[in-house]
Amino acid sequence: MHTPTPCPTPDKGRCATQEAAQGAAQRMRLRIGRLLIPYPCVCGWWHLATTPAQALPADATADPAHVERLQDLGDAEFRALTTADARGQAETPDRLALRHPSNLPRWERMLSELRDDIDEQLAHRSQESTPGIGDWRRRARRYGQALTERAHECRTLLAQSPPTTDPITPQRPTQKELRRLAGEKAIDRLIAAHGPEFARYLAQEYALLGADLPQRVAKYLPNQAEAAA
Repeated sequence: MHTPTPCPTPDKGRCATQEAAQGAAQRMRLRIGRLLIPYPCVCGWWHLATTPAQALPADATADPAHVERLQDLGDAEFRALTTADARGQAETPDRLALRHPSNLPRWERMLSELRDDIDEQLAHRSQESTPGIGDWRRRARRYGQALTERAHECRTLLAQSPPTTDPITPQRPTQKELRRLAGEKAIDRLIAAHGPEFARYLAQEYALLGADLPQRVAKYLPNQAEAAA
């Protein structure tokens, strides 16, 4: 017996066929003055969305220059692009580059961060009763729902992406990894410039903790007896 895939957006209305979804979209257009776009969901039903991923041309491919540019973006810029895509405001070249296999892992992480952030805001303001809060909550929930849809799309693309040796595909280090590497390099430079002095201080702290002294530090000490001094 086939088990249906859980719907990533269970709060959305659902239609059994594309024709039914198109009819629902026309009725919504009369009500709200905006045309929604039907799209098939993994749960087996059809939903309506304002900015579905299916709006991208099926035969379009990402420009390598755009793919590489996204890899060079800082976290703040990449976050802004992810937000714009979820809101349907990103340009097509950037949307295609965002969905390139080399950018998918970072996109997935950013979508998760953004979803956690909006959930935290909704929870923090759940008891607020200031003017306009109801409208803010509706917009926040729609935005959160768009992030959920994008996250599902991203995971689907990740599952479909074959291994590649394309030179632009390796994942760039995260900011946390870069900071760790910078710290290690700074320590190496400090040891090289002030080896004996640094070694004495470090040896004393290692001795207090009962830890073995690294060889790269021990070599600066005249003998091991000084390490315990």
